[in-house]
Parts: sequence; C-alpha cells; structure tokens
Amino acid sequence: MERLTKKENDKYVVTGLNEVNGSFYGDAIERLALFENMLETIETQQQEYDKQINQLRDPSSGKIHWRIKELMGKKLTNKGILLALKYHGIDVGEEDEAE
Repeated sequence: MERLTKKENDKYVVTGLNEVNGSFYGDAIERLALFENMLETIETQQQEYDKQINQLRDPSSGKIHWRIKELMGKKLTNKGILLALKYHGIDVGEEDEAE
C-alpha cells in the first residue's frame, strides 16, 4: 500500500488534495472513506449478530445452536479488528460488551 500521508513536525500531512467550494477530494479522502465504510459495516454487523444470537438462544435447552457458535466466531473476528484499531489509536467508539 502506498502511503498518502507523511509525518512533518509530529503531525501528518496529505498532499495532492483538491478543493471545490470548501470541500476536499483526492486519493487520501477516498481511502479514508473506504476505511470509515468498513468500520461502520463492522459496527453494524456486531449489533446484528447480537440480535441474531438473542433470537436463537433457547433458555429451556442445554444445547447451543450451531448458528450461535458461528455468529460468536464472527463477532470475535470483528472484535479483534476493532481492538487492533483501538491499539493503534483509532477511536472505534464504545462497543456493547454483552456477549
């Protein structure tokens, strides 16, 4: 991946941005948008997985539905991605810890 930012005086700068009526566009903006879309998708998936897991839970049964195990695996994968982003200083918001 080609970096679109570079560090100057302890801050990151982007070159090659274009401006029209106070709005900026360029390769760095496009990459940021892709990242934000990915993060929104992961956060939405986490909420949807919680809903699906709650619907599949049967308190009268001692067994765990195979689909719950699959969804929990997906939740853990997403959680790992969110934790990696948080480790690198990216604010990913507060996630509901009800697992």
